[in-house]
Amino acid sequence: MPSKLHMTVPLGFRRMAKIPEILILHRDNLHTDEIVMKQGYKVTTPLRTLIDVLEDSVLSEDLLMQAVQDAKKKGLITKYAIEANQRYPAKVAERLLKMMEEAYG
Repeated sequence: MPSKLHMTVPLGFRRMAKIPEILILHRDNLHTDEIVMKQGYKVTTPLRTLIDVLEDSVLSEDLLMQAVQDAKKKGLITKYAIEANQRYPAKVAERLLKMMEEAYG
């Protein structure tokens, strides 16, 4: 369980009240294909989440590799989806592809 909750808000998001200490806000304008509805609330897709985690370097290498393996095994991420999406930073997408290759050949 993470010690902080991460939330992505639109670039123009403004809040007058103090942000709770348990919450870390990321600002980005997400595309509709990067968001899914789960039990009444919106979350980012597994691929978008992995890209964000890689970009922000918030997980140890072991946990990151485990997350990539689990997502790949469950069919939640594919090489095609990563290669086809030009919105993600090339360096981050290449690292994710390399991790998938290391995990599964």
